[in-house]
Amino acid sequence: MRKTIVFPVRRRAWGDFSLYILMTTMMVLSNYSLSRSLLGIDDSHEERSQMNHRQQLIVNNVMTNHSQILLSVPFYVYEKLAWTTATFGNETMEERSKHPRKRKHSDDFLFMKSSLIHPMRTKEPKKAKLFVIPILMNQFASRGYNTESKLCYGSLCNFELLKTASNRLRDSPWFQKYPEKHIVVLSHYSGDQFMKVPNVLKELLLNVKAVTFEDQIPNHQNRLRFPTTYVGTPCPIVEEEKEQDVSLTAKICWKNKTICFEDRKNICTWIRHSNSIGDRGLPGDSSVTSTHIRMDQCGWGDQCPALARARYGFHVQGDTFGSNRLIDTILSGTVPIFTRREQYDILPKWLDWRKLSAFLPLNDIKEETQFIEKLHTILHDDDGYKERHEAVLQHRHLVDWMTLHPFDLYMYSLQAELYPETRHNASILADVLPALNLPPALLS
Repeated sequence: MRKTIVFPVRRRAWGDFSLYILMTTMMVLSNYSLSRSLLGIDDSHEERSQMNHRQQLIVNNVMTNHSQILLSVPFYVYEKLAWTTATFGNETMEERSKHPRKRKHSDDFLFMKSSLIHPMRTKEPKKAKLFVIPILMNQFASRGYNTESKLCYGSLCNFELLKTASNRLRDSPWFQKYPEKHIVVLSHYSGDQFMKVPNVLKELLLNVKAVTFEDQIPNHQNRLRFPTTYVGTPCPIVEEEKEQDVSLTAKICWKNKTICFEDRKNICTWIRHSNSIGDRGLPGDSSVTSTHIRMDQCGWGDQCPALARARYGFHVQGDTFGSNRLIDTILSGTVPIFTRREQYDILPKWLDWRKLSAFLPLNDIKEETQFIEKLHTILHDDDGYKERHEAVLQHRHLVDWMTLHPFDLYMYSLQAELYPETRHNASILADVLPALNLPPALLS
């Protein structure tokens, strides 16, 4: 039988917190084999060395850059609603969550996976302070654009899965008693419009806390919600000095060029035109020096290795203000350039995103000269770049869904709202995670 390790709720010194990190790491190891069996994985002798390697990766995920597991209250997962081997069409969800172009809304699946191996998980609901509903609502939303695809788990598909989820939640005494202590991921951009879920499930989820798409508030205006960060895809980190100034990999136009994204189009057009003038100079003016902006990717194409080779990556709106491109950029060790004020407003509050980014406000820029001037100001600020780049490298694991950290931050944010007396003194983390922006601890 596993022993329950009780941690102090309030930590006053870094030494105590370091011990807490070590103990949670040990619990991750002890839970790992259990989690493998829950996922239906039979580890043969040949697979054990691979399992040990993955086990070490989990330890590294916890310990990297002095990071820590923040959640300090136990939570319960509705294990029978954890569709770990689900398929979508002809793909497993595991495969889908690793596909560069399909994974960005797979945070529901990765949230579920993290919940099964997090060290604060309890198998006894009576001991839980929080509850995870691990159903794959994003994948139901995806079916609005893939109506031929089926989301299946075992012999059940589509609405039969939803009915099963509805029945289990309705019959749960813990859900009936504490719906406000439950959390579910509802972060696909189509929201309720394409989910077409049974009314009974919508009603059951009415008071449940949610991870949502940008600033959408599904079902209930007063529900507590946390914006999604998307699931990012990193390019391999470039260790040497970067060769390019900026990068932008994105569709400029779509639907046979009948619809174009103005900001993206302007950025590529203005930089190309500025480079053409800067490279040849102005006729008869020998005093003009080159103002060439090094950019080997602007528009649709392969994101890697261009994104990692650039010092900055543009975060530019498309049909909404957000994009997985922001997370791709941070995971690739590149500093994002935000281009709209609203882009900061739709992100989770637990990071001070301005410390990780530069800002070039296209809200206020309508012509090329002004844009190029402000871009050059950013590119020539070497000290500012070094500070931002260091912050990106310090914090990028916090948005990496291949680690426990995004799940842990969502769950800690819920903990901090429901149990404010358990909040950590965040000042002890200021040296190692200076952009971490946690709710303030209550005064003793």
